[in-house]
Amino acid sequence: MSSIEQAASFMTVSILFSVGILALVVGACAINYLISRFWKPVRVFTEDSFWIFGKQHHDTWIENHPEVLAAKQKELDKSKEPKM
Repeated sequence: MSSIEQAASFMTVSILFSVGILALVVGACAINYLISRFWKPVRVFTEDSFWIFGKQHHDTWIENHPEVLAAKQKELDKSKEPKM
């Protein structure tokens, strides 16, 4: 193998290796961005971590349901009407 072929092989491997390292760094930065943007703190052994088994989450969901809010607003509107 001539020295020109060795130099060409070395240059090709160097370029491909640097592109591979660059791709890994870009991927790590993207993953870090996604984790830092969308990560929510994990709470273990608190009331929030057992929301499936408690009524608090269910009650909050029902209270904020559009139909329930509309019914409450309708009751408020009826109570504000002038009485004769």
